[in-house]
Formats: sequence, structure tokens, C-alpha cells
Amino acid sequence: MTYLTFLLLFLGGPLVGLSLFHGLNVRRWQGRPDQRPSAQPGRAAWVAVAAHMLVALLYTTPWDNYLVASGVWTYDRALVLGVTLGWVPLEEYLFFLLQPLVAGAWLLWLIPRVATGNRSAQPVVWRVVPTAILGGVWVAAVALLVGG
Repeated sequence: MTYLTFLLLFLGGPLVGLSLFHGLNVRRWQGRPDQRPSAQPGRAAWVAVAAHMLVALLYTTPWDNYLVASGVWTYDRALVLGVTLGWVPLEEYLFFLLQPLVAGAWLLWLIPRVATGNRSAQPVVWRVVPTAILGGVWVAAVALLVGG
């Protein structure tokens, strides 16, 4: 599988689906702003997602270029387009941008469905249990990393 095919399947597909979901949300509340849920993300939320994309690009570009230049890893020339910026192929830069976009779009779609203005409307278990599970996964990952 080429890197571009990977991007199209695993990031492009979810982006298309999330775009459709966001479009349906805009249509649902169009002309009825007074009935729009308070947790519905607006323009500022999308600006934050764009800022996160920029941070991801600026943060990972020197790191990946250094790792490829020093031989830590390589890209199979037969599986990339052949356009490189520095040492890294174009598809990797697209990944730097698309991954935070998918995560941000998913989060902005999810927020209105789980957030309510009344915190007591949701049982504490819905906040504590997922946090504890993710915390446990993180601790296990750190233990594996440190333990070799």
C-alpha cells in the first residue's frame, strides 16, 4: 500500500464522513440560532484546530527530518510520490496536517453530543471511568517504554 493510499483510506475517509456530519449540523441549526446547543462549536473552535495543525507541522518537521537524515528510519521510494521537502516525503507532511484535523473534527462533532450545560445531568461515572481507563493505558504504555 502506498503512503498516499494509506492517507486516503485512514484519514481521507474519516474526514469525508466528519465533513458530512458537520454539514448536517450546520443545516440543522441554520435559521434557528436561538435553539442551537450552547456546546455546539463555532468558528473559534475551528481556529483552534487550525492552530493545532500548525503546531503539529512546526513541531514534527525538524524531528522527522533529523530522524530520516540520521538513518533512524527511511521511506520506500516505490511507496511515496517522490516529492520531498528536506529529507521527508510530501505524504508525511500531509499526515502532520491531516491527523490533527481528523482528531479535531471528531472532537468538535462529539462535544455537543456529550456535553450538557447541566453537569449533574450526566452521572459522574461517565467522566471518571473513561478517564481512569485512559490513565491506565497511559501508565501501561509508560511502563512498557521505560521497561524496554
